[in-house]
Amino acid sequence: MSLKLNSFILLAFCIICAILFAAKQWYESGNLHDADVSTWKTVSHQNKLATASDWILISPRIKAELKSSGSIDSNKVYAEELVACIDSSLEGVNVSFGAADVAASCMVLMGWLK
Repeated sequence: MSLKLNSFILLAFCIICAILFAAKQWYESGNLHDADVSTWKTVSHQNKLATASDWILISPRIKAELKSSGSIDSNKVYAEELVACIDSSLEGVNVSFGAADVAASCMVLMGWLK
């Protein structure tokens, strides 16, 4: 192979590696733990999902499922459900309390907390 082709292949490989390492997992970088409802309504689904992935772990049942599965990915469905519950609860509502309060209420309603 020519030197130019080898250089191109190496450069392409480096770019692909950089993209893969930069990509965040679905549960990473959630920063809405202390956010109010108005902030929750304006952020990305990724941020909501990552935050919800932390919140769901206060449920003993979900925490036990995580422990038995050994993979955080098994909890993604719960995080998605929690985000959907919070979002639907806030549709057309203007309130001034924390998103965590809404999350806790949703978790109680869904039977994840007692």
